[in-house]
Amino acid sequence: MAPASVPVCRGIPTYKAGEQSREPVTGRWRYYHPEQKDYATFLKTSEETGGERTLVEVEVAPGGGNDDIYGKGDEEHFEVLEGELEVHVGGEMRTLRPGEKVAVPLDTLHNFRNPTGEPTTFLVELRPGSTGFEKALKAGYGLASDGRNPLYHPYYIAVLLGWSDMRLPGVFTVVEPEGSRQGAGGEALPVGSGRIRPGCHPPHGSQPALRRLAHPD
Repeated sequence: MAPASVPVCRGIPTYKAGEQSREPVTGRWRYYHPEQKDYATFLKTSEETGGERTLVEVEVAPGGGNDDIYGKGDEEHFEVLEGELEVHVGGEMRTLRPGEKVAVPLDTLHNFRNPTGEPTTFLVELRPGSTGFEKALKAGYGLASDGRNPLYHPYYIAVLLGWSDMRLPGVFTVVEPEGSRQGAGGEALPVGSGRIRPGCHPPHGSQPALRRLAHPD
């Protein structure tokens, strides 16, 4: 449980941007995106599985969700553990409940949203694993937590798309060539913490830092 002084949104503690800590049981970092209202925890990384898969647990608050995106390099699998999740795959909307799954084929437009008044927990699995996706998620959530959503910064989004081998619809296609070029190198991005742990007070006074993400935490 979170301390009484930490605000709680239906069981999910909320923190100010830039605050961080570790998940208390596993010791793994949890990454927070304030606009998507979700926390992401890497359960298995590409390195840990020999490139077989990347497995992420996501906790999304009521009304939270992400924007439309295409995955060019990995097939994604969603599985709900708790709550209810809407997943749009191409032109179809699926409502998933605990134990239900959906696969997103390569290069298919998709997004997720929690339409309920309660938190939802689900798994996202990429096969094969993607170190670029992992690095891009950490950087993107860190930037968003410090008030610099990459969607509003063409250079940031270009680099993140290049790392993750994903693309966005519409006008964002113009940044793809730059993203591919930057993704091939170890570009540096200004990355905030974006990492928190429910159940403890994150440190005060955390500031954004310029961090090279060739080997992020």
